[in-house]
Amino acid sequence: MNTRSKLRTLVRNISSAIDSKDLPKSREMLRVTISEFDKAASKGVIHKGTASRNISRFSKKVYDLSKSLPQSSPT
Repeated sequence: MNTRSKLRTLVRNISSAIDSKDLPKSREMLRVTISEFDKAASKGVIHKGTASRNISRFSKKVYDLSKSLPQSSPT
């Protein structure tokens, strides 16, 4: 699987995890996706700004998801 194809697959997976409001899966997918975007940018497959923009957008979506879901407080 080439790098660009892997990025497309990861973007699809993290988007579906965010849409289904699955916070643990979203956080794990975010970690993997950030790593792959950084690798692709360092190899020159995509531009550094493109990687940064996508990482920022997905990070914000996962953060917003974590804020919108009720948190279980330890008692």
